[in-house]
Amino acid sequence: MALKIVKSATHYTETALDEIKLLEKIVHAKPKHAGKQHIVQLLNNFMHKGPNGLHVCMVFEVLGENLLTVIRRHQHRGVPIATVKRIVKQMLEGLEYMHGHCAIIHTDLKPENVLVCLDNEEKYVDAALEAEPSKAERHPIDTQSKDPPPLTTNQSIATLGASDFR
Repeated sequence: MALKIVKSATHYTETALDEIKLLEKIVHAKPKHAGKQHIVQLLNNFMHKGPNGLHVCMVFEVLGENLLTVIRRHQHRGVPIATVKRIVKQMLEGLEYMHGHCAIIHTDLKPENVLVCLDNEEKYVDAALEAEPSKAERHPIDTQSKDPPPLTTNQSIATLGASDFR
């Protein structure tokens, strides 16, 4: 699981609660629609009282790196066309689901907001757990590698993040 802990200031709390409402709408709108799998899934949410106040916490599925990291790994010389086609197709399916079935508009589409799911994510999690803590905290995936992570033909690779839904 991935945990997002929101700052306790009122503005951040209100924004997070709005985000939760939209994410819950995505979960329930049309569960069997093909585009739903290309939108980050909120699994749970709760409030946590800490030393700095009350924090909204959101639990998400674990996803991979963002598209900007993939672009940088390819040294801004272009991502392979087959990968680009798959990412664009999946983004459009996700957007069609959000717009057509959830009445939600994503207002900030950019590479940083497109998450790329990896094959064998358990391998990366296990590697992070076995690594020394300082390495695991940075990121279990080698983002300096010039080779993109392996993709399968039926894999969902494009997942739209939720922070900029309206």
